[in-house]
This record gives sequence, structure tokens and C-alpha cells, in this order.
Amino acid sequence: MSRRIIVAVIAVAVAIAFWVVAGTHGGARSHHDAPEVAVATTPAAAGLSSAPTVVQRAASRPGSVQIAGTVIDRADGTPVPGVEVVVKSALGEASVAAAADGTFAMDVSPGAYRLFVRGDDVMTVGIADPPRIDAGPRVDVAGMPDDTLMPLVVADRSVTVELPVVKAGTITGSVVDEAGHLVPHAVVRARSGFSRPALGTDIAETDEHGVFTLHVPTGGYVLDAAHAAYAGTTDQIQVAVAVGKPASTTLHLVRGCVIEGKVVSDDGSPANDGALEIRNSRGQFGPGGVVDADGTFRFTRTEPGEVTLRAWPWKSMPTAAKTFACTNGMHVANVVFKIPGGTPSLTGAVVDASGAPVPFAYLDLTPLDDQGPGLQERADAAGKFTVFDAAPGRYKLVATAAGAGITSDVVIAPKADLRVQLAGTGRIEGTATDLANGSFEVAFESCKLGNDLEVPVAHEPRLVVVHGGRFTIDNVPACPLTLALSWRGVSEHKKVNVDLDKPAALELDVGTPKSKVVMGTVRDDAGRPLAGANITSRLATVQSDKTGRYAIETTSGAELVASNGDATATASASHANVTNELVDLVVR
Repeated sequence: MSRRIIVAVIAVAVAIAFWVVAGTHGGARSHHDAPEVAVATTPAAAGLSSAPTVVQRAASRPGSVQIAGTVIDRADGTPVPGVEVVVKSALGEASVAAAADGTFAMDVSPGAYRLFVRGDDVMTVGIADPPRIDAGPRVDVAGMPDDTLMPLVVADRSVTVELPVVKAGTITGSVVDEAGHLVPHAVVRARSGFSRPALGTDIAETDEHGVFTLHVPTGGYVLDAAHAAYAGTTDQIQVAVAVGKPASTTLHLVRGCVIEGKVVSDDGSPANDGALEIRNSRGQFGPGGVVDADGTFRFTRTEPGEVTLRAWPWKSMPTAAKTFACTNGMHVANVVFKIPGGTPSLTGAVVDASGAPVPFAYLDLTPLDDQGPGLQERADAAGKFTVFDAAPGRYKLVATAAGAGITSDVVIAPKADLRVQLAGTGRIEGTATDLANGSFEVAFESCKLGNDLEVPVAHEPRLVVVHGGRFTIDNVPACPLTLALSWRGVSEHKKVNVDLDKPAALELDVGTPKSKVVMGTVRDDAGRPLAGANITSRLATVQSDKTGRYAIETTSGAELVASNGDATATASASHANVTNELVDLVVR
């Protein structure tokens, strides 16, 4: 959690309250004392090559609703049979096996749920919000599920969804020390951008023989490892994972330089969590490690050399710096950084659109008067914040919190009792032109604040349900928002202005294109009918007759190209739900 960075990265945890899962009326399995759910499966329609259509039925338990759907391969939309489909709430989770055609159904109480799968060959993945500082491989998150990577489904009525999964593979190997001895209880991590398995299987601990197994989506990865007695790995190990072809490798840990200790307040009590910072060659401090919630820290370096460190926990002054001459095998313990007293440069509170305090909101300050690097801060449980060590001058302040929105303003330090009000959230109401009933994936990407400031926001992945070609997305940050959308391997980015007080409209060209016949006349730039022009679409090629007229089989959204050899004309078939459509083409 770096306190000072030049480019602010917003990353917030998603906190969602779930409703209770309904009682059982079938063969679902429950876990962690979660109530069971009723289960029904629906056979696939004969002859369909895409995901089968699930016929929605009424929930069997009074007052409950049904979550039904099909598990599909995200890449091509084909059904995935036999995997365990899990619905998760605050009380635990319940699951059912998908049928041979990939379909599943569960009865639940109305509310919001996380959905994911367990399977040997496929998995649920999500885009993790970038960390404010990389804490490295940690044993406390090895194999730990991450709810923020599981798509959210809002089931205030019975819904039908497509639950996308990706093909998975394995990485096996061992961890050894400089002498080639196997290292048990090391933590190994595979990284590939910010995409991660929802069940946390990209991080694992080696067994008593120093051997590990990671389950990850297919693709390329960089591996690293950590252990309490070592500084880390010397080289970045790269592996490629393919279906049915496990990757195997060996990671080498080195003793390096390890510096450990604690950060304390004036009275000797543990400090807040925050950043351990290292000074660079320009004399500036930046992220170098993490101060944990109990005030302890551990800094490692694999190469010898002098390092200068300081600590800067949240809501405090930075500590004085200390310099260490790192050598290979050096282990310095019981280092103490003491937080000095000081007067805050900025104080205030973060509130939501209604004026209620927002706990644990993040604030990023970018200097506007060349005061030095930027700063970061975090509000406490009551929404209050303090910023220390900000040089006098103007700052661009950006505050954000998942579920409460984002805001931007210019503040002048020093200043007390600032009131930072988030813009709140709104609703998107839209249409899916080629999808009558089903679902698509959506994740938030960024808000545009001002003319050139694109601020990342929490992704908050959703499965958006489409009924009769229409959908709604609630609790969307109220801002000019960029969304990432995906449906059966087709991905795109959309921009929409979301307001606090009125729904934003969004039209999406998702779904299976409809067959139609497009007809019309091809003309030259003088308006004369053009005979013998070639007209092509994704399905066919035809020629215009002697009056310039043509008719061609195509699909909604397809591009039409007309050419007479010297010039061309292009147009697109509309997404209108009609079987015949008129499109005139002018060749220039």
C-alpha cells in the first residue's frame, strides 16, 4: 500500500451483503453450514450447436426464485458438462452438478449471489484490481477464494444466465535452495496480468518435499516464490500452460538480504498497516514493501548493496529513514521504525451522495504546483481521514469507494475539515439487440474525471441478465464510465455517462446475429443505377441486375460491400428484428 506514487492507482475491495440461500428441494450439496438449494436440470434442445436454452420454471419453494442457466466455455459459448456450480452467500455456499448439456438450476431466496464453478479442466476467472503495492507471494492467500473475482448475479426474480468458464491447466514443480536442497513450505505464485482464478489456485505452498502444484487458466505465466528464511528468487521463471500439457519447472531461492522489524507509534503501540518505502537513486522514496496490520514488516533484496528504508503507515507521518549495507546471507531482525508526531496537512471526512460517512475510502492526491510526488491516504471506519507531510500548495484529489462512487476536486494544503462527497451510483438501462434472453459479463474499468483524467475503479464483475432483450445494471459509479463487456468470446469496451438521478441508456450488439435478407439498389455518385456491381456479405456474394437492384442473404450487424471494380460502397445490416431490410448503396 504505497503512500507516495506519481501515478495513482485506484484499487478498492468490493464488499457486498448477500441474502440467504433458500431451503432444499433436491440433490444440491451444501458447504460451510449453508442451507441447501433446490435443483432442476433441463435437457438441451436437439440439434443446437451453441449453449442450450434453459426453460425457466417457477421456483418450487414459496417466496423463492430460481437461478437457472448453462455453464459455457467463454471462448466459443459451447456448453461445459458435469462441473460443480456453486452459489455463494454470506452464510456459505451450496452447489449442484451441471447436467450433460451444461444446464443447471437452483431455488434461492431473492437477493444477490456470487456464482463460480469447481472442475478439473475448467475454472472461473476474474480480473483482480491492481494492488497499491505488491506484497509478493503470501501463505495467507494461498488457495484462498476471492469473492471479488466471482461474477455477481442479482436474482430479485427468477433469472437465466450463462456462466462462463475458461480452460485450465497445471504447473508443477519444486523449490530448491542455493545448494539444490528442496525447500518445504515455500509459497509459489503464478502471475499473468491481473487475471486470476477465483479459487486462488494460482498461489500454493510447497509440501514437505518442496513440491507444488498450481491450477491456472491456459496461457503464459511468470513464477516467483517466497520463504521466511530466504530473500526470494533470483530469476523470473516463465512457463506456458496448455490443455492436457502440464508445465513443470524448478524455482531457486537465495538467502539474499532480509530486514525485519516493526513500526510503532509514540507510545510504543503497533502502527497501522501501510507502506515500507525505499529510496531510489534520485533521492525519492517509493514502494518497497508492506507494513502489516500488526505493524510488522519484512524487506528482502536478492542483490547486495546499500538500501535506505522508511515506513509510512496510513494516517501518520513517515518515519525517519535508516540505511543498511545489504550482503548475501545477511539477516537483520528487530529493526524499529518510530512514527514521529506531527500536524496533519489535510483533515476531513468522505461521505456518500446522501451525506453518510463512507468507511475505508481511498484518496489520491496529485500535486499541481510541483510539490513533489503524489500521496495516498485511506479513510478510517468512520470515513475520517488525515494526510501528513503534504507540502503547501494545490492538489488534485480523487476519492473512491466501491458501491459509493467517485469524485474529484482541487484542494489547497494545509486545510482542515474537508468534506469530500462521492458522486454516488446510478443505473444503466439498455437493450441487447441480438439477445432476447440470457446474460453477458460486465466489469467496470474507469471513470473520466475532467478532460484527461481516466481513473481506474473497482471492477465489480457482474453477470447481467437479459429479459426480452432488455437489461438493467444497478449500483454503477455515477460518472463518464468505461465498461468491459463480454459474451461468448466477443469482448468490447463501452462508454456511458451514468447520472445519479436518471438511468443511462446503453445499446449493445450482443447475441446471436439474426438471419435476414437485405435488398436495395446500387447507384453511382450521380444517382444512376449501377448494373453488375458485386455485393458481398459474410454469407454470400451477388451481383446487381440491370436496374441496379440486388438481394443478399446475411445476418444482423454484418457489413455489406459493393464494388464495380473502380470504387466501393460499404454499409451495415441493422440489428432490427426483421427478416427483410432495405439498404441502398452508393458507389463512389
